[in-house]
Amino acid sequence: MLNHHSPRKRYSTLPKYGSYKRGRYRKRSGVSVIVATLLMIAITVSLGVLIFAFASGSLGTLSQSFTNLMTNSADRISEKFVVEQATFTTSGTQGADLYVRNVGTIPITLVSVYIVDQSSNTFVSQFTISTTVNVGTFVDIPNTTLTFTPSPGHTYSFTVASSRGNSVIYNAKVT
Repeated sequence: MLNHHSPRKRYSTLPKYGSYKRGRYRKRSGVSVIVATLLMIAITVSLGVLIFAFASGSLGTLSQSFTNLMTNSADRISEKFVVEQATFTTSGTQGADLYVRNVGTIPITLVSVYIVDQSSNTFVSQFTISTTVNVGTFVDIPNTTLTFTPSPGHTYSFTVASSRGNSVIYNAKVT
């Protein structure tokens, strides 16, 4: 039996989360729960502001692009023109005269004419033009602009294109 005053081994226990420094045990200190929570909130808010700014800029650009697309589509729908006639010149300056009428509600600018020989299925030529046609009027694209050598008896396809991307195809036969 042990005596009350008998020497007993004493076991010292180290603190669970501590370190030994200059003979004393000190508790390790870290970021408190309150400070950690405030840091998390600050980081979350700043990331949210960054994402919102990015999304706002991107959506603004997308919205502007959509507006431009719809405006151009409305103009494109309002633009209507027809080729009324094609006449061929086989002597002197050879080529064709095209008569184009604007039957739409806005002025148009014709930018090119493509000619294909349908009889031989060959591409003849492309002509770049810049001709404005007001509403209800017509314009003659002369044979001095559309110069090529038409073959008698052949059918030619004329594709007239506008600056907004619309095009009209007209077929005519050389007599």
